[in-house]
Amino acid sequence: LVQALAAEQPALLDRIDYHVGLIAEPIASKQPATPARRTAVDPAPFRREVRQILRHAVEGWESGWDDDSITQDLQTLVSKAREFTEAGDGNNALAVLAAISEACVDYWDDVGDYSAESYEAVELLDHAWAEAILSIDLAPAEKADLQEKLEGWQDQLDGSFAMGLEA
Repeated sequence: LVQALAAEQPALLDRIDYHVGLIAEPIASKQPATPARRTAVDPAPFRREVRQILRHAVEGWESGWDDDSITQDLQTLVSKAREFTEAGDGNNALAVLAAISEACVDYWDDVGDYSAESYEAVELLDHAWAEAILSIDLAPAEKADLQEKLEGWQDQLDGSFAMGLEA
């Protein structure tokens, strides 16, 4: 069934990859006796999912929809990063958030032509960034690198990562 659907709708391949990636590398348990996850999450499925979310929004607008599903769909994706944060795996949370943020920057022009506002998406990401940053200890060089990225992303997305920068 999955193969038949993927053959009919090639865009589903990205979503299938994303979900397979989550199954292949489950989020660590919240139990304190369990050691923290040592493998790095693959950010590629998250980037592809952001691209798919933005494409879906464009398809909807071109079909006459008035609703903007971007923030709601991104919220579902950002919740995966929050799960890593809550499980004590801040490094993977940062990797996921970086993939989502970079993809938003790379592909926002696709929805910008439809007057899509980035404010709500940036606000959603900002909260998740602050939580993830506060969950781990970063070296001074890592802090400086992250600050530079957040400042660049907020300029490109015309939003504010104030909480993430403060964290």
